Amino acid sequence: MRITIADYDPAWPERYERERERIAAALGHGALRIEHIGSTSVPGLAAKPIVDVLVTVPDPEDDPAFAPLVEAGYELRVVEPGHRMFRTPAVDVHVHVWAVGDPEVVRYLAFRERLRANADDRAAYERLKRKLAKREWETMDHYAKAKSDLIEAILAKPLRSPPVAVDVRPVKGFADLRAFVALPFRLHAGTVWVPPLKLERYLFLSRRMNAYFKHGEAQYFLARRDGRVVGRITAQVDRAFNEFHDSRWGMFGFLEFENDQEIADALLAAAEAWLRERGCDRMVGPMDFAMNDEAGVLIEGFELEPMIKQPWHPPHYQERCEAAGLEKAMDLFMWHLHISDRENMLPILPEFAERARTKHGITIRKMSRLHLRRELDDFATIYNEAWSKNWGFVPYSKEDLDAYAMELQLVYDRDWFMVAEEAGKTVAIAITVPDVNQVLKKMRGRLLPLGWFHFLNKGRVIDRVRVGFLGVLPAYQHTGVAAALYVEHFDMAEQTRRKGGEMGWILETNHSMNRAMEAMGGRIVKRYRVYERVF
Repeated sequence: MRITIADYDPAWPERYERERERIAAALGHGALRIEHIGSTSVPGLAAKPIVDVLVTVPDPEDDPAFAPLVEAGYELRVVEPGHRMFRTPAVDVHVHVWAVGDPEVVRYLAFRERLRANADDRAAYERLKRKLAKREWETMDHYAKAKSDLIEAILAKPLRSPPVAVDVRPVKGFADLRAFVALPFRLHAGTVWVPPLKLERYLFLSRRMNAYFKHGEAQYFLARRDGRVVGRITAQVDRAFNEFHDSRWGMFGFLEFENDQEIADALLAAAEAWLRERGCDRMVGPMDFAMNDEAGVLIEGFELEPMIKQPWHPPHYQERCEAAGLEKAMDLFMWHLHISDRENMLPILPEFAERARTKHGITIRKMSRLHLRRELDDFATIYNEAWSKNWGFVPYSKEDLDAYAMELQLVYDRDWFMVAEEAGKTVAIAITVPDVNQVLKKMRGRLLPLGWFHFLNKGRVIDRVRVGFLGVLPAYQHTGVAAALYVEHFDMAEQTRRKGGEMGWILETNHSMNRAMEAMGGRIVKRYRVYERVF
């Protein structure tokens, strides 16, 4: 047999992106990681015109799990212990399936990165392939073995020879901002990460549109290596937080980077330098921009889709942050609740709820969409009283509430926006939001061509909720009103199609709330870690 080596074709990475989306759609959560490997993944390198795709899964020998790949048009061609290979009928795409951490996964990715980083090795590999392509081969395995000596020699070298410095600079202009927003779309492609709506991200990052900038300032940074964007970070100072706590904290957020310690170190150093210039004595984060937005680095629950306003990170983010010298400041818990199953609820909760009604005269009503902004004034009163002693607390301002009301209008669901009253006085509030991430997943970051259709039909898609806030005025915390709100959640689950979801985040130090989640039959499914560096 003869081997065909073609000049590098810019269409190869485009073909990979199409196949990645096809594979991700077929396997869903079963595809833990999808990567472009082989020579077609290396810009400028001549290659066989076959796009190789690496997919990691929980169990590569669970063959029934790959039926959707076959239904999507791929043919199973290789069955080996710990490895499956599928290909397209045209034999122009090979899909290799391995388990997470398989040595072959490590080798393929390491070889790709070395060829991308070193022009001399890239040229040597191409010369060898063109030379071998002139010969006849009995099998493809014989051809592969003929390359093995050079491959091993390249793998034995350091990753970069010589190293290319990481260049971190402030975001300037829309082109930089677009790269800032786009980076996680590339880094997390093929994972359970849910892409946000890009338009919303631009508005959120707008200093004119985001209420945070009424009481805070921030700088956005991009990290580049050899002209390619490889990381991003923000540094910010929240004046309202520091005034309330009489502190000089600075924060960082929007942390994304390729799996490289030098990139993580450079990003954190840039954020620290900016914060030091403004008199801060520590750096805390990540948070985008505040704790009530996406906060923390995911350290547990990587296999689960993030819900609304939850970040998602691969495991190496924790490893790189801690290797950079960041120290744990606080862990945040997300609790899973299947609120349609009352058997998991401790019997004492309905008893407390009944006592709240009969002994203390507590009644529960639902928030009005028309008067939602006015309802949030009561929310702010409860939040500012009940949470003021919590770690990371910052009081809501009028501008914050105006913005929050607009956000909640997009996800408002009367069944889940609850107010507890005593003789007409608001004493507790629970705001539970439908998980709009289930819709954003279908929108893929875009309104067009069909993203708007998915959003308008969100009621047919969303079947889970996130309990984002449940607070009680301190003077009423003995009345059982919290239990009454918990039981109301179970009632709503029986009456609607939304049967479960997650509650949180909840600080690891908030022992009363964590005990309440246990009483409702919940279990911790995600942990996020907020880090700090004291200057």
